[in-house]
Amino acid sequence: MRVSFFLQRLGRFMQEYYLNLLKEEYTKRVQINSSYSLRSFSRDLSTSPAMISEIFNKKKTLSKTKAIQISQKLNLKNNTQEMFILSAQYQVEKNLKIKEKLKKQFEELFTGQYQVKSLDDVDLKVLSSWKHSTLLELFEILKNPNKQELAQRLGVNDSELNQLIQQMVKIGQLKKNENFYKPTYFQTSTTDEQSSILIKNLHQDFFIKAIKSMYMQSPDEREFQSATFAFNSKKTKQVKAFLKKMKKEFLNQFYSDSDKNDSVYQFSFQFYRLDHKVEGK
Repeated sequence: MRVSFFLQRLGRFMQEYYLNLLKEEYTKRVQINSSYSLRSFSRDLSTSPAMISEIFNKKKTLSKTKAIQISQKLNLKNNTQEMFILSAQYQVEKNLKIKEKLKKQFEELFTGQYQVKSLDDVDLKVLSSWKHSTLLELFEILKNPNKQELAQRLGVNDSELNQLIQQMVKIGQLKKNENFYKPTYFQTSTTDEQSSILIKNLHQDFFIKAIKSMYMQSPDEREFQSATFAFNSKKTKQVKAFLKKMKKEFLNQFYSDSDKNDSVYQFSFQFYRLDHKVEGK
């Protein structure tokens, strides 16, 4: 089995997929013909300049019918066309169950289109640090981040930030654009042995951060709860299934793609045995 570190913030990526594709296509046409304008683009898509402008500025979304029409005008093919349409649907859909279904369809199409990148031991060191996931989230909540702001948010110096960014570029989690860097969504994988080490190191890193937060953050900013209890170990599988379901429900409620997000938080829980297991009992 191979563990995949896949599609960070899938909902956000899917939600903006059609918009990013439209912007990229428009940019390509402008580069080919400097006189090509937003009016030209809207004409080629059989829509109004005002509508394209509002879509680019996230003031308007595409209906499924309009998404199909535009995808045909852009001559999108196969998976790309389907992903474009699913992205537009996901943006306007209010029903959470339907959104989840659309997301699964999108993920299946995406994984079939992009190649998996294998990771080496150096890559794993990057992924097993809390800074990796935190930096990716910071790129999502900061509109136009700069190195100084990112370094301050992470609590690192410029040299450490530059090293982290370059490592993440190498892995394929970040890529350089015209302004700075932006997250990518390439699928990466590890072997069973690597993933076991990675997961343990990552949990350890978050444990250390949790301990620090107890002393450095006010109770209003964080929450710690625990309980010690007698337990029937035969029910361990039931508890693990319950906790996985709870995590999913928690993220569905509180992990949104809202533009109002202003910070990065960690949600963790532990369930483990305190007494020593005696053989034969």
